[in-house]
Amino acid sequence: MTYRKYLIYLYLWISFFIIIPANSALGTPTDPVSITSSPSPKGSGGRAIAMGRSFLSVADDATAASWNPGCLIQLLTPELSVVFTYSFKNELNDIYGEGIDTEWKQHLHSDALNYASLSLPYELFQKNMVFSLNYLHLYDFSRVWNCSFQQQTLRSLISRNIHFQQSGKLSAVGIAWCIQIIPIFAVGITLNFWNDNSNNQWNKNSIETGEIINHSNNKKYTYKFFSKDTYSFDGFNTNLGLFWKISNQIRMGAVLKTPFTAELNHVSEFSSEVINTATSNISKLSYPPITTHEHMDMPASYGIGISYHPSRKWVFSADVYHIEWQNFLIHDDNGSYSLISGVNEQESSVNPATQFHMGMEYLFFHNARIFPVRCGFFYEPAPAEKTHDDFFGITLGTGLTYQSYHFDLAYEFRFGNNVGQSVITSNQFNFSQDVNEHSLYASFIYHF
Repeated sequence: MTYRKYLIYLYLWISFFIIIPANSALGTPTDPVSITSSPSPKGSGGRAIAMGRSFLSVADDATAASWNPGCLIQLLTPELSVVFTYSFKNELNDIYGEGIDTEWKQHLHSDALNYASLSLPYELFQKNMVFSLNYLHLYDFSRVWNCSFQQQTLRSLISRNIHFQQSGKLSAVGIAWCIQIIPIFAVGITLNFWNDNSNNQWNKNSIETGEIINHSNNKKYTYKFFSKDTYSFDGFNTNLGLFWKISNQIRMGAVLKTPFTAELNHVSEFSSEVINTATSNISKLSYPPITTHEHMDMPASYGIGISYHPSRKWVFSADVYHIEWQNFLIHDDNGSYSLISGVNEQESSVNPATQFHMGMEYLFFHNARIFPVRCGFFYEPAPAEKTHDDFFGITLGTGLTYQSYHFDLAYEFRFGNNVGQSVITSNQFNFSQDVNEHSLYASFIYHF
């Protein structure tokens, strides 16, 4: 809970003689950071997504560095890749509790350059090695909320209109390197640079207008709150990967994405205006922009995968992935807070989460062309206070390979019902969402 919210509640109490608990929320997504995309650290590529994201032991193309740098050793020729993505999300939001019961729908869409890479295999000291330069878009902060509702209390009737808008993203530039230790075993590392620039900034604006009728004296007030927050992000971490070709049919891969603490530069603004409609008296409260330097802890994550290749045409794969969400924190002058719910670190009960991914691929050969058919399934529990939000997904995909050109297309449907209860934390009311998200990934890979 930031100092700005305490100021807002104190100001309301003085102006309207209404007691508002200091731990209630305004109805916008939890401070200080809201992430609209799945916050899971993941890789990219149309082929990988179409196989249910079960790619830790399969990755044998230019997107390998984003999944498991150890798998880069499977590249035999230089490769250039680029991946684009488009997503459309439907949210059915519900706020309910004493004096409140409202429901509204939101529609979000985003598109981005999701990944780009250049990979170069070479031999040195009789060892096969691969060098790769990568760009990966990881987190999307796009979110828009528009809702109106009435809140009935013992002392007042509050009509509230909330508009919340957030935009921005987090991305990293990675340098990856892989070496073949023995013919069946390789290790790799990716150095990820999360530079403080326009690619790693996001902002959010919140405007609330409304009317309050005080039951004790029938006085009516109108009000307007405005707040703006801008963040920039700077950090560094590594991905460590292993690849083991157990046999011609069975392969295993493992990856560790190390935790790190990023530097946050936070600029905040706040203003409010209250009008007594009977007397037309206007009370204003405004603060100039305040800059604070904060720290953001990104959690460790790790996974292991296995794949079965019974023939050139078939691939079956499965991955297990674990994320230490209890360490996803922000630190400012007021203390340390969970980035999942905004609850103080000592009081937060966010738990780690384990994900499961499964997928398959079948190749149709026709003359010099290859037409793949892919599908997959995943279970990705999202972090929340005391429990997990259950998200499931199904994936489908196809593509075309012709000579040195590869095109892959993937569709992903991700859904969760009665989730998001940690988005708003309040003793006054409860919150939940039904989420349906549709995503398309298009990959282009060129061998040269």
